[in-house]
Amino acid sequence: MGITDEVVTLVDHVSGMPLGSLDLRDEGGEVAAVLALLEEASVEGKVITLDALHTTKKTADVIVRTHKADYMFTVKGNSSLAYERIKALEWKNNATGHFTEKLSKGHGRIEQRSIEVMNSYFRLTDYPHVKQVFKVKRWSKDAKTGKESLEYAYGITSVDTERASPQQLLEWNRGHWAVESKNHYRRDVTFGEDGSTTRVNNAPANNAVCNNIALAVILGQKRKFKSVPRAAQHFSENREEALRAIGLSP
Repeated sequence: MGITDEVVTLVDHVSGMPLGSLDLRDEGGEVAAVLALLEEASVEGKVITLDALHTTKKTADVIVRTHKADYMFTVKGNSSLAYERIKALEWKNNATGHFTEKLSKGHGRIEQRSIEVMNSYFRLTDYPHVKQVFKVKRWSKDAKTGKESLEYAYGITSVDTERASPQQLLEWNRGHWAVESKNHYRRDVTFGEDGSTTRVNNAPANNAVCNNIALAVILGQKRKFKSVPRAAQHFSENREEALRAIGLSP
C-alpha cells in the first residue's frame, strides 16, 4: 500500500495500478484507513505488503483472520520488542534460507540485495500468524564517487516456506518499495500533487482520488504507452478517448 499526505492507496505490485483509496482524515489516520480500505477491497489469497507504521498485531490478525490474506511487514523501532529480538538473532549460523540478487546498475549507482530467512524463531516476535522472519541487506556503491553504503532491514510474514522461498520474499520486499517510490513520483512529478496550491477542505483528497483514477486508466490500457506522462498528455489531447476509457460516452 502507498501513503500520501491525504490518502491511503492499495496498489498492485505487478502493474503498479491503484486498486482503491481512502481519505486519511475521514478514517482517523493511516492505520485506521488501511483497515477500512481492506474492508472495501477484494484481497483474499493475496499478500499485503506494508511499511513499519502498520506493523501492528491488530492489522496482522485482521489481514489473515478476517480477509483470508497474508502479510509482509517491515519491523522497526515502533515495534521495539520484536525489532530487538529479530535483530539479535544469530543470523549467520541459524538462517534456514538465503538468496542474493545479481548486481544491478542504474540511477548512478551499483547495488545488490540479499535476504536471510528463519522459520524456527518466529515465536519471538509475539505477532499473530508469523511463519517466517527475515533480514534484508542492501549494498550500494556510487558509480562516480565510489562511496559504499550498507543498510539492513528486518521483517515478518505470515507466508510459510512452502509458499514463499527467500527469493520470493526478496522480490516482494523490493516490489513494495518500488511501488512506494513509483507511486509518489507519479503523484508528485507527473501530476504535481506536492506543488498544488489546492488545499481547501476535501480538495486535496479529491485531487488524489482523481489521480488514482487516471493512473488506473493509463496502466490498465491494452495499448501500452512509453511512459505515464506521455499517456497523460495523449488523453489530455484526446478528451473523447479519455471519456471512453473511464466508461463514459462523449
